[in-house]
Amino acid sequence: MGANNAAVPAGGGRSKGGSPAWYWILGLLAALLIIWALWAAFRQPAGPQVGVTLQDIQGNPQAYIGQTVTVSGEIQEAIGPNAFVFDRGDIIVVGARELAQITGTSSEDFFSGDPVVQVTGSVTTFIAAEMERQLGYPLDAMLNQYEGRPAIIAQEVLLLEPGTLEPAS
Repeated sequence: MGANNAAVPAGGGRSKGGSPAWYWILGLLAALLIIWALWAAFRQPAGPQVGVTLQDIQGNPQAYIGQTVTVSGEIQEAIGPNAFVFDRGDIIVVGARELAQITGTSSEDFFSGDPVVQVTGSVTTFIAAEMERQLGYPLDAMLNQYEGRPAIIAQEVLLLEPGTLEPAS
């Protein structure tokens, strides 16, 4: 029995003056975890680009394709219950869901007068068939005249007080 005890070094398997390699691995993993946690804590979430104007999008639509933006303007024309055109830039806005669900009002109430709205959504190129598949509901045939133009798929639409950028009460 004594011979078996002699086969185990006095340090319990450690080399003299050092620690096992797995201590180094655990230390490295802990350091990486701390670095990742700090990066995640201080990273800014990707939100909508604020300060973008309708003219910016109209002037260089490719720079905004796929970007989420927040823009505001007056509605020029309602096209069916789920889409409208801003008064500047001929940019079409289509609701990611039916506009009545997004705004919480009926389309008749929403489009009455000359409403000024703030829209947050993703910029894309309007292709009716592709957008219908993506949205899951049919679009008004009048939208076909906007084929190939910039569009915003609205996630949020707020009715603003005329002459201000404050939400209507």
